[in-house]
Amino acid sequence: LPIYQFTQAGTDSSVYKYSIDALNDLYAALFYVDLSVKDDKLGVPIGLFTCEETTCPDEVESQWAEYSVENIIANLQSFQAAFHGSPDPEDDAMGFDDLLALQGAESIAETIKNGIDEAVQSLQSVNASLKNAVESDLSTIQDAYASLKAAMEQFKTEFADILELEIPQEGAGDND
Repeated sequence: LPIYQFTQAGTDSSVYKYSIDALNDLYAALFYVDLSVKDDKLGVPIGLFTCEETTCPDEVESQWAEYSVENIIANLQSFQAAFHGSPDPEDDAMGFDDLLALQGAESIAETIKNGIDEAVQSLQSVNASLKNAVESDLSTIQDAYASLKAAMEQFKTEFADILELEIPQEGAGDND
């Protein structure tokens, strides 16, 4: 959807009758980071999900092109841009972090921001494909996962509660 559909939610020129509907749709879209990035792109290769071995490096997203690390970083940076309302966190754009601040919950926004930033930093320090890093530098990938998990735990709980957002159906049974 064009951005004006979100920024003009609640007006006749938007598909969203109420602003909360736009926020819920954006929140549901951001769940991709929890379910696909954290669980599938990182969790599976490091052996946390659907892996019968200690690790499953052959289960990385971009095994042949070897762009898994870059893809995950791009996913996380896109999350940050949506969360802050702009790709540049210094921009004065309205984002979820600002909505949390209006509710006096800056610490939750900070926890999510820091977790994503730490995951990106860990992944940026990898000097190999994700497959090779799982085999030779597992602790760095586990650190990225742990940072992302901490951010997503806040995102799925306090964040949603404070802003009164609906957990999307695909994320409702996710207990990690």
